Amino acid sequence: MEDKLTTGRAVADRTNSRTLEIDWLKGLAIIGVILIHAAPLRGTVVHEYLVNRAVPVFLVLFGMNAASWWQHRSGEPFMANLRQWYVSRFHRLALPWWSALALWWLFSFAYATSTTPPPAPRFLVATFLGYAPWVGTSWFVTLVIQFIVVFPLLYWLLLRLGPVVGAALAGLVTVASHLLVLHVLGFMQALLLHSAPEGGFYYMHIFGLQHLWPVACGVYLASANWQDGPRWPGAAAAVWLVGVLLHSTMADSKLTAAALMHLLDVPLTVLLLRGMAIFKRMARGGNLLAWCGEHSWGIYLGQMVVHTSLLAVNWWGPLEEVVLRRWAYAAALTVGSVGLVVMGNALRQLRTAPD
Repeated sequence: MEDKLTTGRAVADRTNSRTLEIDWLKGLAIIGVILIHAAPLRGTVVHEYLVNRAVPVFLVLFGMNAASWWQHRSGEPFMANLRQWYVSRFHRLALPWWSALALWWLFSFAYATSTTPPPAPRFLVATFLGYAPWVGTSWFVTLVIQFIVVFPLLYWLLLRLGPVVGAALAGLVTVASHLLVLHVLGFMQALLLHSAPEGGFYYMHIFGLQHLWPVACGVYLASANWQDGPRWPGAAAAVWLVGVLLHSTMADSKLTAAALMHLLDVPLTVLLLRGMAIFKRMARGGNLLAWCGEHSWGIYLGQMVVHTSLLAVNWWGPLEEVVLRRWAYAAALTVGSVGLVVMGNALRQLRTAPD
């Protein structure tokens, strides 16, 4: 029975230009994001080399999905595709983002105090445009918007460079961004007028060129036969394991170690994608994880609102002191974010329901 359910779901998703393994891995990655913020596994090898790589895994999958979108429309006029690209991204990403922001701004004013006032009203426009360093963990939103804006040009350029040259250049840019971090921070601070209240490394998080490697490799993976043959997972596992061992020896070279970890995110993603086959035998778990993957953007925005809200009212106390409290916090983020997604879907259905 489970095989039939899973097989039916897989056929339906691939008919709609979705890849079930990608949805499964997106679901796993969004769970990883929640575990990053709740930090119940911080200080462990699992957190360092798996949980903490959730966002770069998302970026590889973004490159794969975006490239697949353009591949399926390769016979259509370019300008029509370009218009559809931006319109579809706006409906899928901007509208949920604006909804999350509305909740966040309402909460900020409701719980404002003399020591933690809400952001100045002049920041309202910037937040709705995607630049919101004062809004919790929104840096990923800023990063994704950048790649959505430039992706048509990036996709065209990568196709003409080819996988070898394109991946090599993307890797060099990513490594250089880490090794020249002080120059990057200085440039970003000057460009954005020192507007981030956290200062410092926030600017590094939203520096798109630092994340060029996983996105570019995702583009090339979309046209590769990563689902076929035994070589992909074996090669990816070997590269990743050697890289992890090398990384463990770099305690005194933090910039080089960070660059190496970003390079390892691609073989890790390939390895995890092939490992998702386990859910073909787990219909209920697979369908639940796929649902999380399909709604990963909404869950991310939901946990951002919940995370910021809970920290602002300080309901949980210092999370670092009790591991069990961190697990409870992870559960709260999960329930809160999923609840917001379910509510949003219900409201959308009410809006589109016939009279």
